[in-house]
Amino acid sequence: MSIVDRKTAPDGSGLPSGVWGRYRADDEITGFKVKWRERGRPGVYYQRSHTINATPNRWKSALAEAERSLRLAQGIAQRGEQVERASRLDSVTLDGLFEVWVHRYASRHLSPRYVTDCARLWGREVSPVVLGEDGTRSFGDLTLREIIQQPAWLVAYQEVLDATGLGDASRRKILFLIRGVLERGQR
Repeated sequence: MSIVDRKTAPDGSGLPSGVWGRYRADDEITGFKVKWRERGRPGVYYQRSHTINATPNRWKSALAEAERSLRLAQGIAQRGEQVERASRLDSVTLDGLFEVWVHRYASRHLSPRYVTDCARLWGREVSPVVLGEDGTRSFGDLTLREIIQQPAWLVAYQEVLDATGLGDASRRKILFLIRGVLERGQR
């Protein structure tokens, strides 16, 4: 279904400059698009945008969020800076990546028994392993951004894994699984 941008709110009132309503073909609101311009190289400007999702019965709070987002983005752009783009790396955890790996790759290309074994292994030996000096982070809750910026998390996990007393074959299988999930996540 196609999405159309309009300069009106669902109640028919006009929207502020820089905010557009996003509507489906059946005139149901799906969100608000916030647009602003940023300065790039001297004399070059870029059109940037961000979409705030909305439901038909909660569109007023989404509109307020869109207006707040526009004010923040314009303030940053006026200072000559660029609004940092949100990245999937900031929100995808290792557990989330494993779920995607199971649904998009493993269930299609690997045997059901192997996928079941991997899920059991992940749930028992990978996800719940507690890391960090304060012992508050589980390995499965780490985001991809954290893993990329601090590869020491992987080393810390391997040290904990070595201390568990598992055999060499089991440790290799676990590390092979983690590597496979991370490689597929990269794609």
